[in-house]
Amino acid sequence: MDYIILGNGIAGIQGALNIRRYDREGDITIITDEEYGFYSRPMITDIMTGKRRPEEIILMGEEGYRAFGFKFMKGLSIKRIDLEKRCLYSSQDRIKFHRLLIATGARPKRIKKHRDGVYYLRSIKDALDIKRQLKNTKKAIVYGGGPVGIKAAYALLSWGMPVSIMVTSPQIMSRVFDKKTASVFQRLFEENGAKFYLGSSIEDLVWQKGLKGVVTDRGDYIDGGILIVGKGVVSHTEIAEDAGISVNEGIIVNDMMETSEDGIYAAGDVAETNTGPGNKGRVFALWHTGAEQGKVAGANMAGEKKIYNGSVSSNSVEYFGMKAISMGTMEGEGLKEEIYEDKDGYRRFMFRDELLVGAILVGNIQGAGILLNAIKKGTPRSIWKRDFLSSHWPCLSIHPNITMEVLF
Repeated sequence: MDYIILGNGIAGIQGALNIRRYDREGDITIITDEEYGFYSRPMITDIMTGKRRPEEIILMGEEGYRAFGFKFMKGLSIKRIDLEKRCLYSSQDRIKFHRLLIATGARPKRIKKHRDGVYYLRSIKDALDIKRQLKNTKKAIVYGGGPVGIKAAYALLSWGMPVSIMVTSPQIMSRVFDKKTASVFQRLFEENGAKFYLGSSIEDLVWQKGLKGVVTDRGDYIDGGILIVGKGVVSHTEIAEDAGISVNEGIIVNDMMETSEDGIYAAGDVAETNTGPGNKGRVFALWHTGAEQGKVAGANMAGEKKIYNGSVSSNSVEYFGMKAISMGTMEGEGLKEEIYEDKDGYRRFMFRDELLVGAILVGNIQGAGILLNAIKKGTPRSIWKRDFLSSHWPCLSIHPNITMEVLF
């Protein structure tokens, strides 16, 4: 059996590993247009500021691919999928397959205005390009208040560079945290040198032999020699759509992660699932979701019958010593809210009848893993005590904090 994995991120690697788990003899080829082995994408801000070198965030090097019997083709761009002939075409070659996993991920949303000094942060190459520009920059502008933009701003502030942060929404991290949590982190960022422009978008770029600044739609002028855009991502669906595979916002898959074409699967940031509570018709561009989907896709490609039951959205951050995590659903009809707040932190819970469906923990995030599991499994609230929901949680003091590295 010839298996092709198109993409070298977490979904593609988990797909390949799970094919190998069930098929010890099949030929598995992993193809990427990047020049690096599998690496930790969440850590590329460390490359941007020079805190780490690219090789320090590589999670699977050449020897790792060989150990699992994977053929690794890097720096190769695939132009077309031929469904009838069951092969892929690059500018150099034709590659046959029996089963294919499309794990091409996503690309950053781009702004209409573009000149030198405007950068996006998605890959090691992007991070290295930004690093070179920062050497000649005294002040940075970040456009976007979501996870990518805020993480980039934090890395720059920690590195010692002043940062102005433009946010289209009236609060930062609006799709991740509530207003109270956002205000906690905004204050921390301001105390550490950030300046925010909320409810603002780019009207124009000021450029004279290099970027000089940005003019907002509210008339503000923001000085800066580099603009890092973090306005979300768009799934890389073009190659599937051109081949006639069903696509919406992402490549549409069933509960086995199979596309509209037999033997062709999709997983990760490129896949649109209709599985699980609240997940209908959505793309979840999250590291841990890509891992879960890749596992299911790989197992099924190898002949198993695994079902993807959906993922619970979760985001975990730690900035300037403050931790927070959000999980599940925080809005919707018929939900009941409970809030607990004291010196140890802030906790907000959303229930549907006796079932926990969402939570936000700020400060003390102890027990986050237990809560996430309760949401996933639908554990009835009746087994909990009030202390379990309180921000101190003495009954759980033996459990360590659950960090992003564990959850994701």
